[in-house]
Parts: sequence; structure tokens; C-alpha cells
Amino acid sequence: MKKLNRPKDCMESSFNACTSSILPKNARAKYEECLPELLREEATYEGYAESSRLFSIDPFVETIEVEERSVIGQLTKKELTNLYSYHMVKRNPGRNIYSRIMATANDECPYCGGIGKPKNLDHYLPKDHFPSFSVLPVNLIPSCRDCNMGEKGSKFPTQESEQILHPYIEKDHFFSTQWIFGSLESTNPHSMVFYPSPPEDWSETDQLRALKHFEDFGLENKYSVEAGREFSTLVPQCEAAIPVIGKTSFQQCVLEPVAYSDQIPINHWKRVMYLALCENGVF
Repeated sequence: MKKLNRPKDCMESSFNACTSSILPKNARAKYEECLPELLREEATYEGYAESSRLFSIDPFVETIEVEERSVIGQLTKKELTNLYSYHMVKRNPGRNIYSRIMATANDECPYCGGIGKPKNLDHYLPKDHFPSFSVLPVNLIPSCRDCNMGEKGSKFPTQESEQILHPYIEKDHFFSTQWIFGSLESTNPHSMVFYPSPPEDWSETDQLRALKHFEDFGLENKYSVEAGREFSTLVPQCEAAIPVIGKTSFQQCVLEPVAYSDQIPINHWKRVMYLALCENGVF
């Protein structure tokens, strides 16, 4: 997991940028009339996000009787989601905001901790169920294809423990405290098993949320694959160096700088792996 800086854009700047490419002007006016209500929706999102209760926001429910029921003012779900899929993704100046949000990830997907490279923006609360947040910047997360299209998909939480970690607004302890660990397996070639173990002093809900995030994004497998690649270069390095400098020096010079690096997030696969190797004492 990777914590991201919040986007500098807000609903108003994002909305105005996207609607400015709508022609003709009378069609744009239909959108502009809804801005005050969308700003209230933004305030609702922010309020629930502050207390980690985004699950409390009711989703938009379509009915068979009224296919094009309005969501905000006279705007339908299709018109709101199209504001994102066309006027933000494909047209300037909306695309400029899209690109600025993508840049916050520094080419590392925050959901899987940088294993994948962001390819598009994921709606934390899916736009199909929450069309009012289609172009709300704080709801848009740079995401790799696997994380965006995988288990999360268009699912949304219905209770607090089901909420995956939000890269912009989540509690700091999810990122500053180690809750993912590794165990070296006695196999040939070497392998590492990763598992979640949230601290006991966390609330039960926070523990469940960490476990859900780990499971939903398949971090056990993703981390193990990366560790396998790392072993392919680390083991030969170990075999060459230890006879010359000794096991203790190898650990101090090679393993510990990675294991205790402030430049690598505490729950990043590489740091977790090297911490486990230091504690194992095999290398």
C-alpha cells in the first residue's frame, strides 16, 4: 500500500473543466445548474471520509420503471458518468486534471504498493453506483489494470469493515505500522510467503479492513512473485559474498539497508522480505 498526496483539484475545478468542453452552451447550462448540489455531495463525501464511513453513503439505485431517472437536478446517471468517460478522459481541459491526478502516484499503483503501474483512474466509490462522484478528484485513484479490473471491480462497501484502504484519506497507522509480514520457506529455489497480521491494539474494524485489502488485491501472490524475482539475484550475490565477508557483514551491508530504509514503505514487499531475512538469519 502506498499513501498518496490528495489531489489539489476539488469538485468545482474538476466539474468546471469538464463541462467547459460541452457544446452547445444550452447543454452545458443544464450541468452548470447542478453545481451547487454537487458541491453538497462533495461535502458529504468529505464528511464521511473523515470518519472512515464512506460505506454510509447510499448508492444510486436504478429502477425498471424509470430507466433515465435523474440523479442530480435534471442530470441522469448516464450524463454524469459521461462527464468523466468523455469530458475528463478524452477532452481538455478535463484531461489536464486527469493527468494531474495520475501524476500523484509517481507511476506506482497505491493499491498494490507499486507492483503495478497505474494505467487509469479507479473510482473508489464506483461511478456506476455513485454517479455524483464521477469527477470528484478525491474519489479518483491512480490504479494499475489488475487492481482496477480485478476483485474490486464495481463492488462497493456496505459496512465499515468492507472498506478497502483509501490512498488519500486513510488513517496513518495503515501506512506507518507494519502489518504485512514474510516467512522464508525452506524450498529450492528460495521462496517467501507473505501474510497479514494487523496489530492487536488496532480496532477490530481496522484489522478486518487490512485483511480485506490484502485479500481483495491478491497481495499474497503478487508479493511472492516479486520476492521470487528478487531471490534470483540475491542468492547468487549471497553465495559469492558470504565466504569473503561473512554472514554478519553481508546482513549489515546488503540486507539491513533495505530492511530499515525510510525510503521504502514499511509494508512494501521488498522491505517486508528483507526484514524477514534479517530476522531469519539464514543469509
